[in-house]
Amino acid sequence: MPFFRDPLHTMPVKWGLYRPLLKQTKGVFPAVHREIRSQWKRWKGMTSVPRTKGFLEEYHTLLEYLSSTSSRTLTPTPIRTEEPSIQTSPYNAELELQNLETRLLEKHSAADLKAADELSASQSTARAKSTGPPRLTGGFHRPTLFNPPLPRLKPQPIGISMMIQNRLRKRERRHARRKVWASLLSDMRLEVSFWKDLERASPNPDPNANNMSSTADYDVASGTESGARGLRRGVRGESDWTKGKDSRCPGGWDGPIQEELRLMDARFRKENSRAESVYSEELMERVAQAKSRRKDKRRAKKLAEREKKREASVKIAQTASISTLEAGDGEAT
Repeated sequence: MPFFRDPLHTMPVKWGLYRPLLKQTKGVFPAVHREIRSQWKRWKGMTSVPRTKGFLEEYHTLLEYLSSTSSRTLTPTPIRTEEPSIQTSPYNAELELQNLETRLLEKHSAADLKAADELSASQSTARAKSTGPPRLTGGFHRPTLFNPPLPRLKPQPIGISMMIQNRLRKRERRHARRKVWASLLSDMRLEVSFWKDLERASPNPDPNANNMSSTADYDVASGTESGARGLRRGVRGESDWTKGKDSRCPGGWDGPIQEELRLMDARFRKENSRAESVYSEELMERVAQAKSRRKDKRRAKKLAEREKKREASVKIAQTASISTLEAGDGEAT
């Protein structure tokens, strides 16, 4: 097993060196703390034994410095000697850590400023590219369920991207909603079938129940008490359940559900027809012109590169011939 995967190496390094370093520097030396985290993250894949040993020795020395200063109050003006060393100066470790903190602060400030400048430059470049009008690339955007036939544009407008994304989400929601409505339709048919069977099985129907059932308030959807009374009355005589339709639901008891399903199916058919649509002659002509312009541009670029290489080779040959002539003149003299 390699040493960098051996727990006998990784566990002591983590809990005996790395974590104590972070604990000793947190809140006291923020720049040193940041440098430790960044350097250990940068070199976490190190597999060389000599380099790993040197790396750990450096941070063991730093941990000794931190441990020697953690038990004392930092002095802003440490004692200086002509030849400072850890053995001769009690505040040498503090001085070294303060100097290290100052250098790292300057380093991090410069790095942050450089990163901010690079980010600003990249954002301005991207903004400049995106603000220009989109151009035809000579390719086609194939028709799908979510977009009609379109030419390839660079950069692609945000409106087209959002149109495709919104239609995709709507189709997913419509699929889920249709499953719910289809289950409601099945439940409604089962319930109507149940009441019809119950009506047919009811013995000795009451002839006076017809008027009562016709005037009853059948509130089936809400399941109110008035609807329940009407259904119970309708069981004793001829009720609207035995009829195929109801005056309040012209399409039958399942009419509203069927209408909603028809609307959703119509939207699905519209999407299918969108995916089967074809390109217009005008669009194909514009895309062909853009493709021709792109080929001409690439051809001109290749010719320019070839000419540049030829000029460079000619210049090299001339330089070599001049050098040969000079060498010949020198030998003659």
